[in-house]
Amino acid sequence: MTNRSCLHLTETGRLTAKMNRTVMGLLVLAGLLSVRLAAAAELTKVRVASLLSGEFSQAYIAQKKGFFEKHGVSVDLVYFQGGAQVIQAMLGGDVPLTVTAGPEGVVAKLQGADIALLTANNPTMHFSLFVSPDIKKPEELRGKRAGVSRFGSASDFSIRYIFKSLGLSESDVTIVQIGDNPSRMAALKSNAIQASVFTAPNTVRAKKSGFRSIVDAYKLGLKFHGSGIAVAGPFLRERRPVVEQFVKGFLEGVAFAKQNKEESIRLITEFMKLKDRDEAEDTYQVIIQEIQPRKPYPSKEGVETVLRNIESTIPKAKTVKAEDLIDDSVLRRIDQSGFIDSLYR
Repeated sequence: MTNRSCLHLTETGRLTAKMNRTVMGLLVLAGLLSVRLAAAAELTKVRVASLLSGEFSQAYIAQKKGFFEKHGVSVDLVYFQGGAQVIQAMLGGDVPLTVTAGPEGVVAKLQGADIALLTANNPTMHFSLFVSPDIKKPEELRGKRAGVSRFGSASDFSIRYIFKSLGLSESDVTIVQIGDNPSRMAALKSNAIQASVFTAPNTVRAKKSGFRSIVDAYKLGLKFHGSGIAVAGPFLRERRPVVEQFVKGFLEGVAFAKQNKEESIRLITEFMKLKDRDEAEDTYQVIIQEIQPRKPYPSKEGVETVLRNIESTIPKAKTVKAEDLIDDSVLRRIDQSGFIDSLYR
């Protein structure tokens, strides 16, 4: 065999080997693509109500880190201005799940709404009451106007409870509906109202704007059903596995946030569109580390606090049993499987 023939055979072999590698590579890529497409096809799409508030940053973190998809659900977070609006949307069939259900969820249950309160992600009253700079003492709020997001919302219940703890009756301060946190801040700045309640990071903004904090309710140790996951009754009965998948994804997001400060602060900054790091850090410390439980069981005591706060306007609250208004079956099943504990090992 001539040198030229040997050279030709060598080049042909190299070309064949290269082609084989290319074909194998394409087959691998095609396989991966088919797996991903199959996985995407198997994801259950679900709309979940939330609010643009640091209190609900866990859901955003879980979504961005892919924990919902990991557990088989593709979550579309739909944002509202207040918790009362969320309940209306749930009852209207627009969204089957929410991470925001607090006192308004308890009231809805009292009034016969077919929803289930599954968790208490915020088992306390975490609002802070801010007032105009010229108000030095709580009694100086008499005759003033205070803003909440919507009547029946968590901010509404919280401000009424705080006023009562300060010795102010409902007739002492005029409570008006303003809207979300930025809207209430703007109303304070224009003196349309003289008091409102805020959550992190708006507490930092309120202080920077010169408003005075009178009470940090979450530091009082009060048990309160501040907010949590709720689901429409028909959706839970018909698609319980999907609800469990969603709760698992949420809980994994919580665990990630608690154990990954810097990444969580980055995502909170992105979620809230914050410019100042101190606002994101305050949100992280208060919401993720201090308030959000690892195992967010809804508590009888927290619901009872809500009931005592509304019994003057809703007589049924005096006789209903708090334990009849909550459903921890989904969380308990997940917890008993060892899933939550495994997230912190």
